Amino acid sequence: GNETVVLLLAQTAAVNTGTEQKAARESLYRLRGNKVNQTIIDNLNRAEAKVKVELIRSIGERSIKAGATMLLKTAQDSDATVRRESFKVLSDVGGAEHLSALLDLLVKTQYSSERKAAEKTIVSILKKTENAGLGQVLAAATKITELKARCSLLGILGKIGDNRALSVLRKALADRNGDVKRAAILALSEWPDAGPAAELLSVAKNDAVVVRQVLALQGYIKLVSLPTKRSASQTVKLLQDGMDIAKRPEEKKAVLAVLPQFACTEALKMAQNCETDSALAAEAKLAVEKIKKALKL
Repeated sequence: GNETVVLLLAQTAAVNTGTEQKAARESLYRLRGNKVNQTIIDNLNRAEAKVKVELIRSIGERSIKAGATMLLKTAQDSDATVRRESFKVLSDVGGAEHLSALLDLLVKTQYSSERKAAEKTIVSILKKTENAGLGQVLAAATKITELKARCSLLGILGKIGDNRALSVLRKALADRNGDVKRAAILALSEWPDAGPAAELLSVAKNDAVVVRQVLALQGYIKLVSLPTKRSASQTVKLLQDGMDIAKRPEEKKAVLAVLPQFACTEALKMAQNCETDSALAAEAKLAVEKIKKALKL
């Protein structure tokens, strides 16, 4: 019956490589019959690790939404490959209703690679459900005190880039814990628009720790350079603000690298002003050439 065929294909895929493995997998993914999906789910508990991985993959390939609850269990399996594959497939078949359980897993896991996997899965589910469960993530980010999980949650909020998350991230910028601050800086640096640019500039200017100043300034330059309705000269003014507080040549060079995207007389003047600095002369000269070409001078 179904069960025998399903298990035989999963076992064949688990023990072989190359063409035999490929053929077994394709047959398992295409197998017809009204009970095939349920059979795959039912056998997940009983199978050995390698076979489990193949069954989990088939849940993704066959888009078995009903398998998500079971995957939340296998995501806690004793075998690392089984756990990883479970998170991966949950990105495809999981929905907003599974976020609460995923957040629990993210907090509980001892392994950074799995925390990352849980992060990815949560981001993927939020994106495909148009942030339907964002409230749960925001609540977790404000409630959870376990440091690594908290930083993970701030990272998720950055990747989602929903304005409802800004207040949580702004608050985290002022946290007493350095890791939390750093996570908030990195999260805001991922933002899809220049909304949090002023906060990042403020951290770059005022933070006591050089590493965080640098990260914040890099994030600021990135956000200010995103496509926008601002005029070129307005953007150049913002880039100048970044240039003014940059302490290292690396960040000044980063500003010069994006400057030609906003070609205008102010950009030209700014690049020319840097030509006298020996640490920036080469980059400044290149920026001047590109801006002149764009302005047809």
